[in-house]
Amino acid sequence: MKTTARSSDPVLDMILGKDETCTSLGYAVGATFVSCLVLAAVVAAGIVDKAFAFGVVMVIVVAVAWWTSPVNAVLAALVGFLFADGFVLDAAGTLAWHGEGDVLRLAALVCLAIVTALFGHLHRHRRRSGARPGTWLNSSRSA
Repeated sequence: MKTTARSSDPVLDMILGKDETCTSLGYAVGATFVSCLVLAAVVAAGIVDKAFAFGVVMVIVVAVAWWTSPVNAVLAALVGFLFADGFVLDAAGTLAWHGEGDVLRLAALVCLAIVTALFGHLHRHRRRSGARPGTWLNSSRSA
């Protein structure tokens, strides 16, 4: 398998998922897809209600976003939204626009995914660089 070349900008590498600590797009979307598929079966069986199920979709997106890049996290959030819209809010995979509610749900999932992916990256970078707890980033400059 061919690896993608890294650019000279570490921030751009992190955003696009070229950082070695990020999971790939396939893993991010695949994990979201499988988790939401299981959730859809639970909702169809009538075990949980719709509001609780959407909360679970949010938790799934956060868990996936923590380990991936912001771009991959947004795509995972979109997959989560499509499952929530098609299987949680409606039955049998019927996608329908529910107006303002869908705008808020989509915005919440995407914003949550981006913020979680950024914090996950900062956490992994800080652990990898050996920064002491309480410091933002380990600086190589001497004070």
